[in-house]
Amino acid sequence: MNCFQMSDFTEQTLRQKLANLSNHSNSIQTTSSWLLKNHNNREIIIRVWLKTVRKENKGAKVVNLLYVANDVAQNARKACPQFKDDFFPAIESAFRHCCELKAKEVENAIGKLIHVWKERQIYSQSQCKRLQEAHQQMKLSGSFPSPAGRNNGKLKNSQPNQFIVEEAKKNAQDVLVSLKRLQNPPSTERDIRIQLSKYPDNISCPEKLQSVQNSEEAKALLTQNEEALPMLEDYVKRLKEETKERESLETNLNMLIQNVRMSIEHHEKLCRDVKRKEDRIKADLLEVEKTFESLPDLTAEMPNAPLPTLEALFQKRK
Repeated sequence: MNCFQMSDFTEQTLRQKLANLSNHSNSIQTTSSWLLKNHNNREIIIRVWLKTVRKENKGAKVVNLLYVANDVAQNARKACPQFKDDFFPAIESAFRHCCELKAKEVENAIGKLIHVWKERQIYSQSQCKRLQEAHQQMKLSGSFPSPAGRNNGKLKNSQPNQFIVEEAKKNAQDVLVSLKRLQNPPSTERDIRIQLSKYPDNISCPEKLQSVQNSEEAKALLTQNEEALPMLEDYVKRLKEETKERESLETNLNMLIQNVRMSIEHHEKLCRDVKRKEDRIKADLLEVEKTFESLPDLTAEMPNAPLPTLEALFQKRK
């Protein structure tokens, strides 16, 4: 028995409704209600929704799409929880895409949604943690952005010829940022690999397509292909970005090693200069002491002699 009464559904109608979304609550709720009524088509809904998000470059439009997903997830958790669960991988993928937009309104909306889903237990703690990681990467200017060691498409000199404190500090900060981004890289995401492994080999091996017997099998295979493709493309893209980040980290680590060596040389030179100055001051002090010791002891020669008066001094000068 269906959770909601079914209504007329076509993919074209779905695309139109998502395209016509506005930031009014009535628009969000009406679209969400229609999606929930057609929950039996949730695979198509999720696939089209994710494609729509990935094609959208305007922050306000993306926020509307995220709010629709939020309304669906919250209202489906009791009657049709499978819809909510199936939606999560697409939501996570959408969050990764949002990192590229660098839109403040999208970043704020994602932060609010994660808070609501965590407080109301819409998604599990582990799922919310993954979403928070994507949100954190967005705050760091995107999920695995362009390598920090690049400047206008060209690598900085990996072996600077002199020690500059500010450059060394920036280099160390770049290394820390890269390590932070690589704490939970895509290559360690077990869930996405398991989900992709559930699809049949036919969709990735053209030579196995010969086993398809009829049009129904072909349509089913095509549906699975369209469902897996956005997820796979997003995962491959993030793996490539992870590789770039690791290459950047390697470059920055080499620079850090070089900076540490130059820092040691710089401070050793300072120590030598200070030691030379110290030795010179000690030598000067010894000379002063020797000179002082060589001065005659006037008090010993004239122990009781009074000091001459001014008149006596002037008389002597005359």
